[in-house]
Amino acid sequence: MFICLSLFALKAQQKCDIRDYYDDFIEVKRMKSQNHYFLISNIIPIQQNNCVSEFINNNQKFLSYLLTNFSSTVNRKDFLSISDSVQLKRSFIEHLKKDSIFNPLMQELNDKSILKIKKKDTVTMNEILSIAVKFFSIQNINEEGYYLGKICIDPRFLINTEPIRKPFIEAFCFSTVFKYLDDENIKLYDEFIKAIKEIYTINLGNNNSEKLLRAQGALYILMKQNEKLKKSVKKEYELQKDYLPFILVSK
Repeated sequence: MFICLSLFALKAQQKCDIRDYYDDFIEVKRMKSQNHYFLISNIIPIQQNNCVSEFINNNQKFLSYLLTNFSSTVNRKDFLSISDSVQLKRSFIEHLKKDSIFNPLMQELNDKSILKIKKKDTVTMNEILSIAVKFFSIQNINEEGYYLGKICIDPRFLINTEPIRKPFIEAFCFSTVFKYLDDENIKLYDEFIKAIKEIYTINLGNNNSEKLLRAQGALYILMKQNEKLKKSVKKEYELQKDYLPFILVSK
C-alpha cells in the first residue's frame, strides 16, 4: 500500500514541468514612451499552490534575468503591433514555448532544481566571482577626468569577457548583487565606490580609451578580492542552494 502510494507520488512529481506554467508566472505588457512602443516582460508570483509555485516565488529575479537575457522571444518586434493585452500574452507565451534558447534552460532547471532527477553542476567561488564582478562597470570618463561607474546589466561585459556564457551563474550573480547593494551589513554599493576611489590612486595613462580599459580591469580585480562580495555570494548561496541547479564547491 505504502509502496504503491510512493510510486504514484513519484510519477505525479515527474510530470511536473515548469514550461506548462508560463502563463501563470510570466507577464508581458506593451508600453508606450512618446511615440515609441516597447515590451516589458516580467516574472510575477504564482498565486495558486502547485508543483512549481514555491520555486517560482522564491526565484523571481533569477528567472527574470534568464527571461530577459536568454530568450529570443522577448526581442520579437512583431508583438508591438498587438494592442489587445490578452492576445499579446497568448501570442507571447506561444512563441516562448517554442523558444530554442529559453526552453532548454527551463527544462534543465526543471530537472535539476524542481524534480531533482538530474545531477547538479559543480561550480567554484572563483567561477562565480569572475562573473559577479562583471555587473560592476566603469562606463566612461567625463570631461573632468572622473570615472562614470555603474552597477548594471550590460551583456557586453559578459559577451566580451566570457568565452562560454553560464546562464544560471549569471542569474544567481545578478540576483545576489542587486539584493545586497544596500544590505545593512554588506552594502555592496559602498564597496563599489571604495574600489573606484582606489583606482584613482593609480595613474593608468594619458589616453582615455586605454585608461578606461585599464580602469575596468582594475575594478574587476578589486571587486573579485572584495570580502563583502564574497560574503554576499556565500550568504545567498546558503539561502537558495535548494533551488539552484549547481553546487558550490571549495577548491
